[in-house]
Amino acid sequence: MTNLLRSYFCAVSVIAVALAACDDGLPTVKRALEMAGDNRPELEKVLEHYRQDPADSLKYRAAEYLIRYMPYHTSIGGAYDAYFDTVDSLLSLPDRTDVMQKIERVSDSLRSAVFTQRDIRAVTAEYLIRNIEAAFTDWRQTGWAYHLDFDLFCEFLLPYKCIDTQPLDNWREALKNVCRSESYDQIQQNYDYEYNPLASVSRVNGTMKKSVSPQIWLHDLKFMPITRPTTFLKMSGGTCWDYATSAIQLMRSKGLPVAIDFTPQWPDRTYGHSWCVVHTTRGINLMFNPFASNPNYPHYVYARFSKIFRQTYKVNGELYRLLSQGVEMPAQVIHLCTEDVTHEYERTSDLKIRLFPEYKREKMAYIATFDNKSWVPVYWGKVRRGYALFKNMGHDVTYMAMICRDSNLEPASLPFTVSAGGEIRYMEADTTRKQRVVLDRKNPMYQHVFYKTEYLGNGLIEASDHPDFRQADTVAMISRWKMTSGTVLPPRRPYRYWRLRAAGGDEYDMAEIYFFREGDKRPVKGRLISSGRSLDREHLPEHIADDNPETYCRVKGTDYWVGFDFGEPVGIDRISYIRRGDGNAICVGDTYDIYYWDNRKWVLADTQEATDVTLETDRLPADGLYFIRGNRGYSQRIFTWENNRVRWH
Repeated sequence: MTNLLRSYFCAVSVIAVALAACDDGLPTVKRALEMAGDNRPELEKVLEHYRQDPADSLKYRAAEYLIRYMPYHTSIGGAYDAYFDTVDSLLSLPDRTDVMQKIERVSDSLRSAVFTQRDIRAVTAEYLIRNIEAAFTDWRQTGWAYHLDFDLFCEFLLPYKCIDTQPLDNWREALKNVCRSESYDQIQQNYDYEYNPLASVSRVNGTMKKSVSPQIWLHDLKFMPITRPTTFLKMSGGTCWDYATSAIQLMRSKGLPVAIDFTPQWPDRTYGHSWCVVHTTRGINLMFNPFASNPNYPHYVYARFSKIFRQTYKVNGELYRLLSQGVEMPAQVIHLCTEDVTHEYERTSDLKIRLFPEYKREKMAYIATFDNKSWVPVYWGKVRRGYALFKNMGHDVTYMAMICRDSNLEPASLPFTVSAGGEIRYMEADTTRKQRVVLDRKNPMYQHVFYKTEYLGNGLIEASDHPDFRQADTVAMISRWKMTSGTVLPPRRPYRYWRLRAAGGDEYDMAEIYFFREGDKRPVKGRLISSGRSLDREHLPEHIADDNPETYCRVKGTDYWVGFDFGEPVGIDRISYIRRGDGNAICVGDTYDIYYWDNRKWVLADTQEATDVTLETDRLPADGLYFIRGNRGYSQRIFTWENNRVRWH
């Protein structure tokens, strides 16, 4: 997910305007009407419309609810239809070469004609009444949301739009029959499924999945968000936020009680993530991955979370009061229309964190996680007597407290880890002692790498005095269970020809391989040789020696192999290799900086050019928090050295 603030489309400025003249209380209908300006008569028409008949008393309350929080929402106006229509036509062409670049150009040409408007000054009476009526019909008659009480109805179905940046159009009617399969219409005939939104959400999600290309998450898209689901269905990828926002519109248009949950920042990698939840008849919320997996199917069940929020229509009362009091906050923690739901996903604790003495008189502090480059605040807490209290925080995460002064964030505590059981351990480097550390990667191996194990068969390294490898000797085996870098020790007998092949009928992927003679700090170079055949056009033999760990060759059996002719018999002391992976293994010839945290900043302890697939340093102070950064890629993590091995954070 890209920066979540894009979903608010200038939300911070809207908040500033809306809160400029507020007191310390919560939003009121009276205040909202005052902020409506020339649009006030339109909103008063809605209230008057439902005030006439006592039977409409609940709809009157619903109208008040929508108007009360309307000042804190924006939508897009202007030429958004022209933008969506043009993108739609591009995505409909048989030849979609460079389509993303074409969308960028369309976006740039129309950006000035698409504007953000404040809903409180744009929503008409007709539009609001139409949406209230449709929402009540879905609640009372469709059947999938009958179990919602009024408060839940106000969040899961009532709002006249699902997200900010959504235009004020007739989305409910336009999307009602989109991705609505026959099986969806049949399930009300089943006693178990009748009135239960779980089966319906799964049917709609399954139809959505079939309507798009395989889900591809793209980051940092350079064009305006595409919030029209019928257009987004033709996209070849998008951010997880894009998938979630299209899904919620499609779901709610059918009366399904679905919301968006998100984590603003992963605690152990870059970016954040968004997904959807459905409110079930059991009164619980079940997560699902829109356009991919259904409720009750695992989605990031192994992941750590520092904070999880639910996108809401109403404002967060406590955050609202702080902002209205003029408290300075970093933009990353201003999620005004959200609810903290971290406790629905994992065990949480209220953390009482000791601050550095000079910050004991501060009123507010912020708790941050590391995003591969810097500490990013994810939540806020009040300071009292030198301690900051951060509520409802996730476990098994490394954090640091920070202070915001003049819009700048300053470290305000030692880094600390909250264990899975909730114990807090501060990390402070002991500069009186040195620590030896050995690294074979610059970030942990995530699940998307692990899932490629089917391509990591058993490999054999053979050597021969003949170019056709007759009378070849097997000098080493690399097991399928060794998933990342490694080193094997062959016999010292000299051979001229060396090759890699797969054992049996396995397919076997390898990114890089290095041959070292005894005493050499650089791998010996040979002429690339192969069987002359490739399994495909992408994973070619030359990729095994192109100094790029993100490309790899593929071998199979004795018919597809790759090797080296060293020109003369050479005795090899060791053979090092990098398996197919994510490109973040230590790569021979790359330069790496290794830092430790000195309580206020990162301090460079060592710089090395890798001469093998591992790095060793003895220049780090003991018991510290460390950080490795390479000269390629952005995936690089903080870590500690525990029990004679790396522990990533």
